[in-house]
Amino acid sequence: MISQLNLNGLFVSHPAMLPKRVSPQTQTPCLVSRCFGAFSPLSSSKRVSRVVRTDVQHALMDYLHSTRGYTFSDAEYVSKNSPRFVESLASIIDDNHKHDVPRSLRKFLRYNPINEFEPFFESLGIGPSELHLLLPRGIIFLADDYLLLENFHALCNYGVPRNRMGKFYKEAKEIFGYASGLLPLKLQGYENLGLGKSTVVKLVVCCPLLLVGDVNCEFVAVLGWLKRIGIESDWMVNYLSCSRTYSWKRMLDTMQFLHKVGYSEEQMHNLFRENPKLLLEGFGRKLYLFFGLLLKLGVEMGVIYSYIVEYHCILSNKCAKNLLRVIGFLCAIGMGKDDIAHILSKYMHLLSTRSLKGYKTVCKELKVGKADLCQILKDDPLKLISLASKQEQKGDGKVYSHDPRNYLEKTTFLLKLGYTENSEEMAKALKMFRGRGDQLQERFDCLVEAGLDYNSVIEMIKRAPMILNQKKDVIKRKIDFLRNVLGYPLECLVGFPTYFCHDLEKIVERLSMYAWLKERNAVNPSLALSTIVASNDKRFVKYFVNVHPQGPAVWKGLKSQNHPFHFFPDTYEKPLTTQNPFHLFPKAPSFPGSTSIHVLQVSRVHSIHSRFSVKRVSRHVKGKVQDVLLDYLHSSRGYSFTDAEFISKNSPFFVKGLVSEFHGQDDDVARCLRKFLRYNPINEFEPFFESLGISPRELPLFLPRGMMYLSDDHVLLDNFHALSNYGVPRNRIGKIYQEAKVVFGYPSGLLLSKFQGYENLGLSRSMVIKLVVSCPSLLVGETSSELVMVLDWLKKIGIEHDWIGDYLSCLKTYESRRMLNAMQFLHNVGYSDKQMHNLFKENPALLLEGLEKVYVFLCLAFKLGLNKNMIYSSFIEYPHILSNKCAKNLLGVISFLCFIGMDIDDISHILSNHMHLLSSHPLKGPKAVCLQLKIRKTDLCQIIKNDPLKLISLASKLKQNSTVQLSCDDPSKHLEKTTFLLKLGYAENSEEMAKAVKRFRGRGDQLQERFDCLVEAGLDYNIAIKMIKCAPMILNQNKVVIQKKIDFLRNILGYPLDCIVSFPAYLCYDLERIMLRFSMYARVKERKAAKRMMTLSTILASSDEKFVKYVVNVHPEGPVIWEGLKRLLQKDNN
Repeated sequence: MISQLNLNGLFVSHPAMLPKRVSPQTQTPCLVSRCFGAFSPLSSSKRVSRVVRTDVQHALMDYLHSTRGYTFSDAEYVSKNSPRFVESLASIIDDNHKHDVPRSLRKFLRYNPINEFEPFFESLGIGPSELHLLLPRGIIFLADDYLLLENFHALCNYGVPRNRMGKFYKEAKEIFGYASGLLPLKLQGYENLGLGKSTVVKLVVCCPLLLVGDVNCEFVAVLGWLKRIGIESDWMVNYLSCSRTYSWKRMLDTMQFLHKVGYSEEQMHNLFRENPKLLLEGFGRKLYLFFGLLLKLGVEMGVIYSYIVEYHCILSNKCAKNLLRVIGFLCAIGMGKDDIAHILSKYMHLLSTRSLKGYKTVCKELKVGKADLCQILKDDPLKLISLASKQEQKGDGKVYSHDPRNYLEKTTFLLKLGYTENSEEMAKALKMFRGRGDQLQERFDCLVEAGLDYNSVIEMIKRAPMILNQKKDVIKRKIDFLRNVLGYPLECLVGFPTYFCHDLEKIVERLSMYAWLKERNAVNPSLALSTIVASNDKRFVKYFVNVHPQGPAVWKGLKSQNHPFHFFPDTYEKPLTTQNPFHLFPKAPSFPGSTSIHVLQVSRVHSIHSRFSVKRVSRHVKGKVQDVLLDYLHSSRGYSFTDAEFISKNSPFFVKGLVSEFHGQDDDVARCLRKFLRYNPINEFEPFFESLGISPRELPLFLPRGMMYLSDDHVLLDNFHALSNYGVPRNRIGKIYQEAKVVFGYPSGLLLSKFQGYENLGLSRSMVIKLVVSCPSLLVGETSSELVMVLDWLKKIGIEHDWIGDYLSCLKTYESRRMLNAMQFLHNVGYSDKQMHNLFKENPALLLEGLEKVYVFLCLAFKLGLNKNMIYSSFIEYPHILSNKCAKNLLGVISFLCFIGMDIDDISHILSNHMHLLSSHPLKGPKAVCLQLKIRKTDLCQIIKNDPLKLISLASKLKQNSTVQLSCDDPSKHLEKTTFLLKLGYAENSEEMAKAVKRFRGRGDQLQERFDCLVEAGLDYNIAIKMIKCAPMILNQNKVVIQKKIDFLRNILGYPLDCIVSFPAYLCYDLERIMLRFSMYARVKERKAAKRMMTLSTILASSDEKFVKYVVNVHPEGPVIWEGLKRLLQKDNN
């Protein structure tokens, strides 16, 4: 046990070193737990004070330097840059010994050496969630891995920042195993290409794989191209981001493509100078997809190339996306290939700058059909811009809104702050800072004029850009209040620039409470400003309000007052720079009318896990709330429209929770909710996780602590987008988060490399997607060696790799280890490759779900003394025994016979002779059989001994229809039905096929007749298949009934047949219900009390209560007519 703990790096103990058990009164050591692990769940989450943290850091540094013999600089850096490990060390110190932390900790470290790799890797920038994946096994001392230390020092001495070396270890671990002197040679090799040392440092930090193997030939080719077009080698480094990973092959492909298109060297030089992203990130998939579509449409290659050369803006992903939408729009309205090619050949450069609405929206706005719209655009293609563009009112201004000439002042101001021109940071800053350049300069000057150092202000602005998004007057007021009212020095803002980002109302309330507590000596009088202002409401109440008996009452009074000045000593003696000091304190936000009550009742941190009202929410109100939530996430929080829309439309429980706060306000719920969200930010992880498919009941297990904004966890978002962009359905990503949460902590680019690793095995992208959804653990660690072996086995027995994907269910989780065990077991049993091929083709579940029940049965069989060769020969002769269902039946047989008191030898004899028969019969309980036959267990035992097959006739659950039940799954018994289902697109022997066989009632020829009835009525063949899959009950009706319903719909109601495509469930309702409801609707429509053409689903699918409310009761005579129609229909039936 102790040796195992030692290998895990938890602690090393010897019996002689263990402290003796002492009473609580005499306990001197402060060791709370014997088992120390920094990242174990045992680590205390108790808050550690700054003083204790500093003492622990000094003790750790002394231990690493003096005891373990590491250099002072290494020991100091590790101790100062491993906060999580330091907190874990501090948590083992008892509260009674906080005054003597160094002595207590030295005593602990004397007998419990730590795993030195934990603080070392944390100091290199590796997150705690990734740490356990990288810790070496079997060693806990850094000195034992001298190659790692030597290569670490080589990188450090070369100038690589220590906090970036964690990226090296994650992406190119082999670097730290190089022999002495090899790493400096590789770095020198890049210097020999003409690069400066600082350039090499940034290159290898961004692309650690450059140090693996020889000098990267693709990188050398990229440098050659840059030199050829007149760009210095060091230029590129200014635009590289350490948080990304770049592909030199993609850069090389970009340059070669532009050269092939016809770009001159000067044009390429200017293009990359203006837009470095095109070089660094390459062309997106959408651009290549667009080119492929153009060629399919018949646009000449020369025309495409000339456009690219003349209008280089087409190369951006945004423009390519717009052009793909144009093609989609024109195809949707029925325009021919030649016409589309003609339009794109002439107006590609104009259409690329426009984002189009959907064709349905345009048709609805213009009140025309698709054919009419198509003819309009054929006559005048530029009408496409005026009629369908989302930017028609704003004109060209929006299209070129990112042109630096349009905000030259703003760009000039940001250059003064130290941002690099045309860099990624500059692009982000332009979006982050709001206002004109002169306004930003005024606000910046306001801070400098207040007395802050120029360089300090720049650092503050970069840490908290929101400072400059406030008006100059607001900034002045906050500075005035801090200095003249609170008495804090202005320098404290340098360490806490986010002071400016908090509302003045919040600052006044909290500082008032703090001043009141200071007068009564209830708090530390020298707390930092950040401790008071930045803590959340719950923490502030716990550590400030509740520390005094009168605190809650005073806090409540402060929140109800507008100007709590009287709590500040000498406030009125110190004049303020403003004429009216009370203007400094804006009133708390309130809402007029009754809505204010609803808003104030809601918790400030909104959570869907509170007890919401169970009152049903109307679809109209729900739609409004979804729109408000979408607007909040997209416009206020800055998430992409696609993400915001998906979250708002796929988090019904969260939406219902928001609605429940505004009962009685249905007409004005959108306005109330907007006001609510303006002052009460929600926990964005709740609707996000719900939209990914995580059940609301499980949400509390996955919500991160200490965060409520999605943007705070950018790594999670990056990996979510990586999965989504690869093609993983968003509603299945929740399963990956639940079963392999570590995936969402991967650094940028790592997840895609894992996908690529599986594609390199010969799997298609769709197959990889199905695999990772069904087996999320495949994305953890290296490429699964067990899956590789499974694929090799399948290839060996003659089954294609992609075959397995047809039978994977996204609702289940599969294990490649279980599949591998199943194959190896069958090989050991004696199955040939051909037999295994046929077995898996007939029953894929044997491979996918494994043979767990079979293994349990084998163990019992061997204990009972059954011969191994006999069992194996039965498995080969009767392969159905291998199914989990049959193995379960055999286990039931053994249990039954043991219960009635049968000897082991007799049980072994019965199984040896009748295993294949008994495996097909689930048995009743022995008590039920004895009760039914009115005999004792011993008598039943004797009967079965004399005739073992009596066990089937007396105890089988299938005795009355055994032959039917046993063979119902045999495809030969329903060949016609199976053939019909294969035509509908079901995969043979799949789980979906098994469900469909049970779901569709009738013979195959009958089902075919009913299907032909739908096609003959005028429905498209493929559309009819989709309808059947959506509503299988359609084919469970007689052909005559289907014909009657179609005839009633078309000839009596006057609805087009196409309307049942979107509502196939129409054919599943009784004709009586259809006639009754449509008769009522016709009567109401005659009296002009209902809409002229309501959809089928609105009339038929609504409940009786809702139909009466919205159709019957809309007219005073409605209830009388409704009752009359029901009586008339009942009379006809009689």
